[in-house]
Amino acid sequence: MLYSNTVWSQIPEPNPEQWHRLYKEGVSSRNYIEYQGNENMFFNKINEDKNKITHRRDEEEWYEPDTIIMYNPYWEKRDIITYNKHGFKDTIIHQEWWYGMNNELETYARSLYQYNEYNNILSLTGQVLLENGTYDNYQMFTYNYDIRGNQTLFLSQYWNGQSWGNDLRIVSNYDSRSNLLCTYLQLWDWEMKEWSYFGNHFTYTYDTNNNRLTELIRQGYGTQLENNKLATYTYNENNYNDTIVNQKWNKNGNIWENDDNRIYEYDSIGKILNGLRQIWINEEWVNNRGTAYVYDDMSNLLSLKLLFWQNNIWINDRQYIYSYDSLNNMLSDSRFLWNESDSVWSKWNQLLYTYNDANYLLTIIWQEGLSNVWFNKGRMVYEYDDDNNQLSALDQSWENNTWKNDNLTEYKYDEHGNCLSGDFWEWKNNGWETAYSYGLEITYNRTQCTIGGEYYCNNISASYIKTVKPVIITDIEAAEQNVVDVLVYPNPTTGEVRVTSNQLQVTGVEIFDVFGRLQKAESRKQNGVWIYQTYRMGCIF
Repeated sequence: MLYSNTVWSQIPEPNPEQWHRLYKEGVSSRNYIEYQGNENMFFNKINEDKNKITHRRDEEEWYEPDTIIMYNPYWEKRDIITYNKHGFKDTIIHQEWWYGMNNELETYARSLYQYNEYNNILSLTGQVLLENGTYDNYQMFTYNYDIRGNQTLFLSQYWNGQSWGNDLRIVSNYDSRSNLLCTYLQLWDWEMKEWSYFGNHFTYTYDTNNNRLTELIRQGYGTQLENNKLATYTYNENNYNDTIVNQKWNKNGNIWENDDNRIYEYDSIGKILNGLRQIWINEEWVNNRGTAYVYDDMSNLLSLKLLFWQNNIWINDRQYIYSYDSLNNMLSDSRFLWNESDSVWSKWNQLLYTYNDANYLLTIIWQEGLSNVWFNKGRMVYEYDDDNNQLSALDQSWENNTWKNDNLTEYKYDEHGNCLSGDFWEWKNNGWETAYSYGLEITYNRTQCTIGGEYYCNNISASYIKTVKPVIITDIEAAEQNVVDVLVYPNPTTGEVRVTSNQLQVTGVEIFDVFGRLQKAESRKQNGVWIYQTYRMGCIF
């Protein structure tokens, strides 16, 4: 989905509990942002790749949950979901039950979605159910896009009983190549009846290769912007970023002053070999930190060494050593600290991995170094069914030379690889007892999609319906008044992306990461669909 490359760019999921509570208390989302940390209601940061082992399959069938239930003995929450003909959420009915308050699930709110002809979301409206059985508006999120599908506006408004009143907005602008030019957050000043800046204002420039040249950060105060930080980028002949000069604004001198300098060296395929950080002291750059990388013939990272500059020489600081099997699955991640007095590397901590015949993770063992000897601390043990659906995840700790049970999560699936339920248990009194876990999740569509991750609950369950796989149709040639259906999916992605069109012959695709950098990708064509595989960790658009 071609949304803004800002850290606030993902579509907020409805938070009906917050709508309902704030509705009763008369509190706005602004108070939540300023005083409660906003609980990711608006700004869901783009998730970095956590090096998880994931396995994607090409599936003709696609499923979506039509009922989601989260439960613990004190409350139960249920979402009943309907979808439009394109496979996107249409309506969510929110129900809940609280111990001692009611005896059955009761509807208390609903979420209503609207989309444009390209399946980009236009609005998400939250409504609360009143005692008379009617719904009353509470909060609405509105989205605007440019002709290339880039999200240019996220607007949050509250219902005042007669009309929608402004609360906050995130504005983003792009150039003709979909490079992000600026993005900023503003809050509505109810007294002055105008938008006021809140937090940082970001502005970017690029070269003809779409490489970012500058990043200007200004701080907003009311209607004013003040310079804060400036980063300037340069690139080598292969378009790899080789320097970043960071400067900070001197208010008194009204000038930019050097802060630090980053220098990078790469091999022929773009793997970073060395990194250097320098700081500005007495009108010159002085070495501060260094990094050195080593890879195997398969481009797997074998070692990463961190050094610091002291008395005009490089001193070892820490080192990470990695090993892999013949299929490039990571076997060990070992970390060492430099013992200056003995001039040796001392064991710090490490992770050890094992896999089944299908390359699914079986165990992760965590060890710590003591007197330069590895000692067990904890481990995770995973079990799978014949279709490699994860049945359980067992968390254990090492005590008295044996593995002691701590927590257990168990899963059940349907024949399509959709998880029907997840249960969380805690080991007590030599047996498993129901316990609460914050972050309990279940997956569906062969682990490609996830439900849950919020609230303290001991059970999540879901039912599913077969639907079309949701894709975003981007109007590439709208500027020339030509409507062209181009399918790009999944977008964003952390690895593989597929591109096809029923009207155009696709001959080339440019892929950019969240920082606007052009990415290299290997491509192949399969059944009329171009498949591009990227290898940089992180989120790619």
